[in-house]
Amino acid sequence: MNLEDLGHDVTVSGPATRVVTSSGHNVAMSEAERFRVLHVTLAYGGGLRTALQRYIAATPHLEHHLLIAGVEEEFPPADVASVRLVGERGRRRAIVERVAELAPDVVHVHSSWAGFFARRGPLSAPVLYQPHGFAFEPGARSGPARAAFRAVERWAARHTDAFAVLTPHEGRLAHGLDASASVVPIENLTDLDVGLHGGWSPPARPRITMVGRVTGQKDPEFFARTIEAARAAGWDAEWTWVGAGDDEPTARLRDLGVDVTGWLDPAGVAEVLRATTVYFHTACYEGFAMSILDAAAVGTPVVARDIACLSDTDLSKVRTPEAAAHVLRGLIENADALTAEAGRSATFHAARRPEQLTQQLDTAYALTVARAR
Repeated sequence: MNLEDLGHDVTVSGPATRVVTSSGHNVAMSEAERFRVLHVTLAYGGGLRTALQRYIAATPHLEHHLLIAGVEEEFPPADVASVRLVGERGRRRAIVERVAELAPDVVHVHSSWAGFFARRGPLSAPVLYQPHGFAFEPGARSGPARAAFRAVERWAARHTDAFAVLTPHEGRLAHGLDASASVVPIENLTDLDVGLHGGWSPPARPRITMVGRVTGQKDPEFFARTIEAARAAGWDAEWTWVGAGDDEPTARLRDLGVDVTGWLDPAGVAEVLRATTVYFHTACYEGFAMSILDAAAVGTPVVARDIACLSDTDLSKVRTPEAAAHVLRGLIENADALTAEAGRSATFHAARRPEQLTQQLDTAYALTVARAR
């Protein structure tokens, strides 16, 4: 996916990004200007926290500020110019006041709830909205709830200068909300240092791992039903879920013997993935999961739920727990197939480059400013 596919002409040269939009606006950003970005999220943690850290690391020439619901100590202070915490109440007011106080060049809003509060009305700075997976996608929510989320997103689009999307699928959804929307890709990227610690090698005992928050979107029930299908078919493995979340699904997993590790730092996640036979991603919808990229970076074979955001990839995909159990068993019991799947992961990882993320972020911010004029 590139900007040409979405109807924008882009020229990138050196440390500056220049965007010429179809309406004739021309915007340049350079290191000397210290372009100021305010990131707003009310779901700080897990994959979103990782994505933010990687965006900031990819654009050290920009000045980054955070307005988050979370714990300030979780973010390395050297990476950002400021961190401001948001409480449970007065979130819209806190956003408006911080934007007025900081006067950022762009407000980069991450995920649905921050998107709702930030776009309830106009802000005094251009808004780049990145849903990280639209909440109205088919999945854990009922039909009426999805319709409500879609209606809110369509209404809020009027206060959105540009959408940042992780996949072509997400871009199509954004254009479905507003046919004239300015849509720009920002692809997730892993920064696991594979070379330092070595890559994947299959463990002696089969191990199946999932990484993510134990909550509806990641669908731990699909993981649990796959375990039950595997055991009914006469095979088993060590099952691991890296992450934490809701009590009831966590208890369900542990009752099945799953090792629910809680949250681990990047080195801990990498260590688990290297000792994993197959990474099995069960989310019912996504923007694009950081954990899939982490597994691919290590070279771990990946099997994923067949969801829309993965439709443009050649990763191995399954639709039911029974199909998942069958595919996982086929890999575990066939060394050649497992090695081939590991090669597919490595190829998938190699297609994503750090300099590409830098270019995409610079372009997204410049385009947002241009659209706001």
